[in-house]
Amino acid sequence: MTYLENSHEKNYRTDIEGLRGLSVLFVILFHYDIGFFSGGFVGVDIFFVISGFLITGIITKNVHNKSFNIVEFYLRRARRLLPSYLIVLFGSFLLAAIYFSPLHFERFSEASLYALVFASNIFYIGEVGYFDLGAQLKPLLHTWSLGVEWQFYLIWPITLFFFFKFKKFIGPLFLVLIFLSSILGAVAFDTSLSSYYVPVFRFYEFMIGALAYAVSRKTIEDTLINTTLLVFGLGLILVSVFFFKTTMPFPSGYGLLPSVGAALVIHSCPKCPPIVRKMFENKVIVSIGTISYPLYLVHWPVLVFFQYATFSPVSPLEKTVLISASFVMAFILSKFVDIPIRNQIKVVGSRLQFNQFRLKLITILGSFVFFAVFPALAYSASYTNGWGWRFSSTYSDRIKRQLEDGALANEAFFETHNKLPVDAESSNKKSVLIVGDSHSKDLFNALSQNRDLFQNDYVFYTFNLSIHCHMPESVRQSLASRLVHGITTSTISESCKAQKVELLNLKYAQEADIIIVASRWHSSNLEYLDPTVKFFKAFPNADIILWGALELPIDPVTLLTTKGPTQKVARMLYNLGQEERIRLNETLSNAARRWDIRYYDVLSTICRDTVKECMVFDSSGTALFMDDNHWTFEGQKYFGSTLSPLLENVN
Repeated sequence: MTYLENSHEKNYRTDIEGLRGLSVLFVILFHYDIGFFSGGFVGVDIFFVISGFLITGIITKNVHNKSFNIVEFYLRRARRLLPSYLIVLFGSFLLAAIYFSPLHFERFSEASLYALVFASNIFYIGEVGYFDLGAQLKPLLHTWSLGVEWQFYLIWPITLFFFFKFKKFIGPLFLVLIFLSSILGAVAFDTSLSSYYVPVFRFYEFMIGALAYAVSRKTIEDTLINTTLLVFGLGLILVSVFFFKTTMPFPSGYGLLPSVGAALVIHSCPKCPPIVRKMFENKVIVSIGTISYPLYLVHWPVLVFFQYATFSPVSPLEKTVLISASFVMAFILSKFVDIPIRNQIKVVGSRLQFNQFRLKLITILGSFVFFAVFPALAYSASYTNGWGWRFSSTYSDRIKRQLEDGALANEAFFETHNKLPVDAESSNKKSVLIVGDSHSKDLFNALSQNRDLFQNDYVFYTFNLSIHCHMPESVRQSLASRLVHGITTSTISESCKAQKVELLNLKYAQEADIIIVASRWHSSNLEYLDPTVKFFKAFPNADIILWGALELPIDPVTLLTTKGPTQKVARMLYNLGQEERIRLNETLSNAARRWDIRYYDVLSTICRDTVKECMVFDSSGTALFMDDNHWTFEGQKYFGSTLSPLLENVN
């Protein structure tokens, strides 16, 4: 996303502008889920290669001319990137302040503070996966790439200085070590949620661009060879765009394909025949390239805010309108912000030179707003419950009190009733053991609050045993002692061993009539499913029931707070993430059939196909969920009354 000085300078290359235009199109088509661009996210990796090529060229030429000024370098980068970036940040903040719930606005404000200093990638490390559904509700998520780019800017000039000073042996060796460390780290940590945002794991892509610049000084004159290299490079890019999936670990080693492809295109295109260069130099693609930076900035917030306003699948017509609006806004930013600033603010040594006093005054005032007022507002919102006063109402206050009182009631009920039954063996009651994480606790409370509906034919007891305790050996060996969902495998092994021994020695568990495995299942932990079921199949007397995935696409409390308990909210939640819900339930039910155990699809009870709504509040407007995957105390009572099929037809 780096710009050359202007389109009229001597070394300006329309083919690179065209490559940039294609890259931003790939990203947009991926984000808007259009066509077959399942790997369109690699457009960002192509941007990184282009940046590595251009920045290395700028620094190298100035160093050789003995005219490199580090302050001037950063001032030029700031002049290129900050104006549109800050406008998009501020505009997003205003829209979020108007539409976002307190919880979402609080998180947005925190993210905006990081984005302001180009550290969004640091903020999102471990917080959300780039391809998760929750990512679609974060307007600044895409700024992670700007963070990585600026972090590269901070390191690369120093790295090149070291290279030039010791370029006989130590300098090249140092660069090779950085490259290998970057790519090996990306491969080693490819299963980590955080790896997508870690800057070091992306540096090898910038360095491939830098290598393309170094090689470009010794061009190959043979047009056939250059054409072959360009076609091969384009092929690598297209394979990545059309065949990469969001389920793949990334960047890992897969980032090499689009990166090497982009480097080959950059290196070989100038010496290709005109008819071949037309792929990257036609007016349409080059025009898109000239507005690629503001287009990248605006296209994602436009989609996110629209989705937040509607909470329903975006239709093809709506996608067309949103993309068109993004192009219009990008053109306006480019023509009336980027280009005027580029032409009327010069960088001379270590200072900015303004052509107009008015422009200087606007710049000073704007800098004060963005670096003093804006951070103060964002900080205030992030530490005052997301400016909850924006939605202050009798209903929102009621929900707040309900959640506070319910949390206490929930814990008190559990502590009072979850006692190991002493008469289960001698009575005619069937003993039910619920094992899992916090979902098992929710289910226990739900069933226990409705004992009368089961004619007191059952006794219930719950035991906490995380699904991570059933980590398959193949995963354990591949991960060694690294983090898995925030826990090291060695820590898991130590704590789980004691829990498993305790459960296996528990007489109630060995004699249980029914064991319900209730954990928070989602697409990222399905590898634990078979080992989990296998463990409980070893209990001789029990019928095993696999409790289904219980996770809504978004925390309903945020919707209820902003929109109230309306039918629209119930339908929004049903429509959002429906495909993922169906896919996950099919996977779980297929596993249950394979293991010859029962499966209970709890989400079908909550999100009913007959009315296309998700029940998240009752007829009186009482919230039934406290977040996206846990019931309120009232919700436990409500949904527990619907669970009689769970225990029916058990031997």
